[in-house]
Amino acid sequence: MRPALLEQPGGQGMDMVKRGLERLELVSGETMAAEDTGPAAGKSLEEAIHITDIDPLTVDLPLAIAQLSTQLEQRSVGVPAKAEPIFERLRRWADKPQRPKVGEVMNRISALLLAEGLGRTAIEGLKHAKGPAEWMDGQFTQLVAAVFRPVLVDLVARWTLPEAPAAVFHHLGASIAADRMHISVAYAAGCLLPTAPQIRGLVMAYFRTRVPACIAEQALAATEVESAEYTLVVTWRLLRRLPEVVSGVEAWGWEAPLAALMSRQHSETARLLACECLSLVKALSDRGRAQLLRTLEIDSAQLARTLAWLEHGEQQYAQAA
Repeated sequence: MRPALLEQPGGQGMDMVKRGLERLELVSGETMAAEDTGPAAGKSLEEAIHITDIDPLTVDLPLAIAQLSTQLEQRSVGVPAKAEPIFERLRRWADKPQRPKVGEVMNRISALLLAEGLGRTAIEGLKHAKGPAEWMDGQFTQLVAAVFRPVLVDLVARWTLPEAPAAVFHHLGASIAADRMHISVAYAAGCLLPTAPQIRGLVMAYFRTRVPACIAEQALAATEVESAEYTLVVTWRLLRRLPEVVSGVEAWGWEAPLAALMSRQHSETARLLACECLSLVKALSDRGRAQLLRTLEIDSAQLARTLAWLEHGEQQYAQAA
């Protein structure tokens, strides 16, 4: 079944969208500037964007796009490279919301949620930040989701449709391989699940029609060290936050590539992440996990540091949830 779309052709559809102006009460940039906004002002995103109890069919998309632009600037959140051309077209459309159809606009917003997952911010932060509190990524994805929260289920559901490659994914680049899109979906799911548990079923629906273990296989096939490490961070988050993505009959598909990634030919970070992923796939006890970690024989300081940072990330996840 197709998700509830906002595709209402002609003037009637746009009238419906415009009526959302009275329901989508977003704080204007001028108002927030007068209140000394930004992280230092202590105003949370939820306080800045008032979108409670809004009918998805009445959301004012042009206004929401303008508000996203304002929030990105005020919160100093960068736009991922893959998202820049999509966001620019959305802003032009918001100025003159006539073409394309609203459904096409929704496809582009859906693609925005996936853009950050095509970068490597997760592993870059894990390896180079000065402390676990600085290991922050996913801010762009979370901000897009917050601004468009009334239609978030619709946006995520578009990833699961048979026409998704042509309707949604192509906005991120015509040459992006399917395996990279799986990683991007896994990354976005890890970012969104804390505050949007209603998308769990949709993420599972996406991976039911694909082989989730191919994510681990891509990490094994990666020729660049950071590419393999990034893929493993995303894999670990998906396994930790959506454990049902691994069924008993598919466990073997995960185990082989993860076990191979624990070999000495790979970086210590990759080996450690693969070990942590394998522990989750096999549902090992704490004792079994500790025994598996000892087989790595890697620097104890790096082991402790990486595990501490991963656990810090999960604590942040639990608090958000």
